Amino acid sequence: MKASKRIFQFTILIIIMFSVNIYSNPVAIHNINELLIDHQDSTNWKLEITVIDTGKYYLTSLTDTAYFKDSISVNYNEYIIITQDSLSSPFSINSLGDHITLYRSSDNRIDELIFGNVANSETPAPRPNQSISLIYVGYHHKFYFDNSPTLGNANDTLDASGFVNVYVTNQFGNSVENATVKYGIIWNHPGGVPNTDTTDSNGYFKFKDVSLLTKITVSKSDYESADTTILIEIDSTININLSITDTSSQSIDERFIAIAEEYDLNQNFPNPFNASTSFTFSIPKREYIEIAIFDVKGNKIQELFSGIHESGTYKIEWNSKFLSSGTYFYQLKTNNIIQSKKCVILK
Repeated sequence: MKASKRIFQFTILIIIMFSVNIYSNPVAIHNINELLIDHQDSTNWKLEITVIDTGKYYLTSLTDTAYFKDSISVNYNEYIIITQDSLSSPFSINSLGDHITLYRSSDNRIDELIFGNVANSETPAPRPNQSISLIYVGYHHKFYFDNSPTLGNANDTLDASGFVNVYVTNQFGNSVENATVKYGIIWNHPGGVPNTDTTDSNGYFKFKDVSLLTKITVSKSDYESADTTILIEIDSTININLSITDTSSQSIDERFIAIAEEYDLNQNFPNPFNASTSFTFSIPKREYIEIAIFDVKGNKIQELFSGIHESGTYKIEWNSKFLSSGTYFYQLKTNNIIQSKKCVILK
């Protein structure tokens, strides 16, 4: 009968896990559901767990090991709160970072929570009065922070969210419209699916999510993508600026034109020009080269190419659509020479 009861309970738990809302806390599979720590007293903490087997358990941290005073008698769908009083010896949890592991008395590891400034940490350390709570997204789990702990009950995400403002610009600081923004926890893992939206005409996008580490990626056709990972703060707004490089503004025509016998940088045509122009350059041997644009003060404002290039004469197209009218210089630099030419943008 006991074996049949356990099989039934486990089956129900699996069904619950895949039927709940992604921001609720299904019982078990992961047995550590929530942790609240007193930042002033390392022995004053509350740990919420769920187990599916009756028996003796114990906990380990980076400094202590302590057995439960009593065996756990399992009741279906029960959230069990463990405190220092539940254990047979002192047990400290470092609020700045620790590695908590739950074991059966048979030394069978059940679950663990690694947080803060320790190796293999899953999440940063919580702020005072914040709990670390478990959340499921698809086939994955993650720990988030909650300003209103729900120890003894199913976790929720009330008082656990913040806003993120995302501003996307190109390499010249101009807004990028219709850039794709992907965000959400561990969506880059197998089976993970990101939340996806696009920036408006001002290169802006805003979203709200629970307080945890989240990855943000920005991309657009003809642009190099950019990404960052942030910790969303509860009841606050974080501003994120991501710059993506427009790769359509320049290209080197790799078609061979002629054998080059010397270094040469030709005048661009047309000149003056409105948005697009082109020029040719020659190098007599295979070597590292840099082609860049400078303003009249000598500041590099755009790099058109850098890397190893074969000998020959080549044509490069330059789209200056993000630059204002004025005088600029384009430069060919190698280990042997530096050549520059002046050009004028008129808009």
